[in-house]
Amino acid sequence: MRILVLSDIHFPTGLSMVCFDVIRKEKPDMVVLLGDIVVGRGDKTIQNMEKFLEAYPYPLEKSIILVGDNEFIGNRRILELVSGLPKLNPDPFTHVLGNMFFTHGNIEGRGPLSRLLEETGGIMAHALKPLTPRIVSSLARIKNGLSPKMYAFLGHIHFLGFVEPTRTVFCGTFSTKRMVYPPEESLGYIVVELPKSQIIEQGSIRTVRLK
Repeated sequence: MRILVLSDIHFPTGLSMVCFDVIRKEKPDMVVLLGDIVVGRGDKTIQNMEKFLEAYPYPLEKSIILVGDNEFIGNRRILELVSGLPKLNPDPFTHVLGNMFFTHGNIEGRGPLSRLLEETGGIMAHALKPLTPRIVSSLARIKNGLSPKMYAFLGHIHFLGFVEPTRTVFCGTFSTKRMVYPPEESLGYIVVELPKSQIIEQGSIRTVRLK
């Protein structure tokens, strides 16, 4: 079973439209949309989500659709829209499948570390940048009470790759706007080859970078 994990698409900006081509190319058995699917605030968020769903080339019944901070802040109506979709996940913020835990990683907005890295630049940002995935991973795992055996799939920080030695995977972005990481470290997505046991290992996970 092939699972395609797409995070921080930020439709309709950047390379967001490429995600539809990725879905067609990868031919997944399940798609996970890991939050920050669209941009906008208030009514604009709803409008962009409706446009995204109109163009979405995959059955909602085979999709996990999670909410990120970009949709959720100041717009709880997005929960009504997402909760009313015929999707796989009953919880709009988290989903568990086998030893995999999916969540956007943040629904409160930018934290102090994100602001520091985005706004300071220079030597300080360069020094702290490698720590960001580790810090966000640790906070997410503690907050959600994850055991060491669980793989966490996170978004939010626009990073693509693993956090060692924890079983945490950051799932990239389709946004071309640099926040903390340059495009070569952020643009892309995750493919998981799920065995019948639904218990994955690191070898089951593939990172795909957008060129």
